[in-house]
Amino acid sequence: TETVASPNIANLGHDSLNVSDIYALTAVYDSEAGGNVPVLPTLVVASTADTLTPGETIVGTNSAATGQVVVGAGGTTEVTYIPLTGTFVAEDITGSLSGFVKTF
Repeated sequence: TETVASPNIANLGHDSLNVSDIYALTAVYDSEAGGNVPVLPTLVVASTADTLTPGETIVGTNSAATGQVVVGAGGTTEVTYIPLTGTFVAEDITGSLSGFVKTF
């Protein structure tokens, strides 16, 4: 436990709490243009009621490509993900935790 005696009011200053702020960093996206939000890759899929769990790995049936789900809500036609290995092709993708299959 770390005690901070008073607020840090110095510009760009910080107080260390000696505690890690990040458990695991998977990706950092930068749009390289101030004021623009970076765009994560998405797969356009057939809509199903099934929801892929954020953080779960998706695997391509044919390509064996993998990605980590960021958004995979049921009833939508997009799965936003972070590429891990390979490249997805027109194929089914399967969630490693949920077991749900979506056709890309």
